[in-house]
Amino acid sequence: MICSVGCLAYGFNLPMLSAVLYIRATKSKALFFQTAGRGSRPAPGKDDFMLLDFGGNLRRFGSPMGLQDYSIDKPPALDFCLPIKTCPECGAEVQIFAQVCPECGFEFGAGDDDGHQEKLMLDHLTEFVDLETRQKIATLRRWRRESWQALGRPDDAIERFVSTYGHAPPAEWLNHACLTRRSSQTRKLAFYTWLETSYQGRDRWAVQWLEYHWGLEFGTTDLNATLGNEWQQTLDLPYTADWNSAIAAYQAKIRDLDETQTAEAEALNQALTDARDELSEETTQNTQNTQAS
Repeated sequence: MICSVGCLAYGFNLPMLSAVLYIRATKSKALFFQTAGRGSRPAPGKDDFMLLDFGGNLRRFGSPMGLQDYSIDKPPALDFCLPIKTCPECGAEVQIFAQVCPECGFEFGAGDDDGHQEKLMLDHLTEFVDLETRQKIATLRRWRRESWQALGRPDDAIERFVSTYGHAPPAEWLNHACLTRRSSQTRKLAFYTWLETSYQGRDRWAVQWLEYHWGLEFGTTDLNATLGNEWQQTLDLPYTADWNSAIAAYQAKIRDLDETQTAEAEALNQALTDARDELSEETTQNTQNTQAS
């Protein structure tokens, strides 16, 4: 057992080393990958090595053993990679944003993934704040979600927060609080209807009020950009496409993305969610029509 605090990060060579433990976090992807390499070198009788991470580095930077795209012909990417998750069906390591495994087609649970996205965002927002602030954020988001689910007043959570804590919350604390990051077109339209119904009868500032609450949820006041295109267009499919076609197109496209193409990944995830909602609604409607006839 060798214990080091910053002494064995660079240039240290002990091929027989079979385990690396990270007891702290680092902001540096380069440092994380460099130190992981201390245990990755082959040695007689050594088939693999163990990496135990207690600092959340894998979550931030992904696997050090994954394919890395280094080039001197283009600007360096941001020192951040999306984390990975393991497919329970085939064991493949896939990007955290994937809804369907590009290798075997396993569909990750929508509810579980939504919760994970929520956790990732809160981790990002609260990484360098104290416990009291983290509790404030969690409480505010819970109040906001409860108002949405009960179709109450959109202002309730913010007014309650100000009354409780004596100050207004930052807008980013409410991003994706109601719908999470993966929300279908149907849910977005329902959210818009909730806001529209709430602002009816207001004064000339009604539109600005709606845009404000829309921006709290989605981080932008541009409704058209948030609602986006039809899922068939994003997946390059005809409008007659079925669910199997949507899955196949999604797998093909998600497989080609790297960790820097977050916007493309979000668009594909949105398209697949919309396809699932639309096609399931069609199936339900067809079943009801059949039963009626």
